[in-house]
Amino acid sequence: LRAGAAGHSLLFLLPSEKGYLDVLQTKGVSKIEPLSLSSTLNQAATLCPDWTNAGLKHGGNKEMNGRSKGNDFARGSRNGEYFASEVQRRLEDCIVQENIAAQQKWKEERKANKKRRKDAPNSKAKEGELMELARDAFMSF
Repeated sequence: LRAGAAGHSLLFLLPSEKGYLDVLQTKGVSKIEPLSLSSTLNQAATLCPDWTNAGLKHGGNKEMNGRSKGNDFARGSRNGEYFASEVQRRLEDCIVQENIAAQQKWKEERKANKKRRKDAPNSKAKEGELMELARDAFMSF
């Protein structure tokens, strides 16, 4: 059920969270189909060859260095890994860029506050919301 209505969802569970499937079944969720992460990533790699090639190039794959030019699509069973690597790189870039923007905004606000009153407190630079969420997620493991 999705917000009280029928629908579809994709749920990622760690092996230690497998018991949650029983909870879902007691709530009436009956059609639960496991998907292979490897298979799903390989399928995504096929659908997004530009991201897969970018993951291959940024990952520093020695066997392809110097040979992977233009839109050459990586061959082999590791395409899903290359795709996932590029997804992670882009997410990290997004978090870093949002953090830089938040810190710049904080500096501008602090500068404006200092012009209005000289006794502005010396507070630590504000982190971006995505950076805070990423740190919280990392610390939860």
